[in-house]
Amino acid sequence: ISAKQKNPIYDYHSIGKLLWQSGRFELAKEYMEKVIGKGRNEPYHYGSFWHTIWLIDFANLYAAWQQPEQALFYSNLARDSASKLGRKVLFARARKAEGAAQMQLEHWDEAKETLTEALILFQQESTTDHECTALTQLIYLHLAQEDEEEIATYAEQIWQLLNSGKLDMTNVEPIKAWWACYLAFRALGDSRAEQALRVAYETFQTQLSHIHDETWRNDFSSNIPEHRDLLIAAREFLK
Repeated sequence: ISAKQKNPIYDYHSIGKLLWQSGRFELAKEYMEKVIGKGRNEPYHYGSFWHTIWLIDFANLYAAWQQPEQALFYSNLARDSASKLGRKVLFARARKAEGAAQMQLEHWDEAKETLTEALILFQQESTTDHECTALTQLIYLHLAQEDEEEIATYAEQIWQLLNSGKLDMTNVEPIKAWWACYLAFRALGDSRAEQALRVAYETFQTQLSHIHDETWRNDFSSNIPEHRDLLIAAREFLK
């Protein structure tokens, strides 16, 4: 049995991530707060690899929870920690979370710079799952800015990735990615919009079918803005 398997704090972290990805933000926060160890020998000690990932996931939790100031706080800590560790992918993940928070605050120029930097690093390091999350955010940003050229560029990239069969769907958050793809193609008048919407909806239904707790099902459907909008669009456009 590995050290990771024997140590429950990894389970707390994994459960916390699953919870914030599925709309149970307060409960996710409770689980994430159980993770941090005090001693230098703890795997999550300050400045360690796992502590940096914890900071990134806390930033992502607050971004998903629409609390951008808190997301910025944790993403900046994660960015500094990743930089000291020399971990490019972790640094890019922190920057992606930072960019998502900046976008919620409507700091458009900063968000564009931050998310573009994250995307380039992900592409250089061939981390396609995280590349997809950066593309999702960049599509949202350029839709808000009505920048058709950039929308077209990123829509084509995310379409190729989503159809590549190479993605780790745990990190990608595929419903959000397909939803962003749909929004981009709809804005461009691209006929692939309906297919993207259909896959987003089918993915949503598949994930929902694995949730048996009624409160959790409701949170999954209503607490995540992309899910709410997806359900409205599916009722309107999918027959």
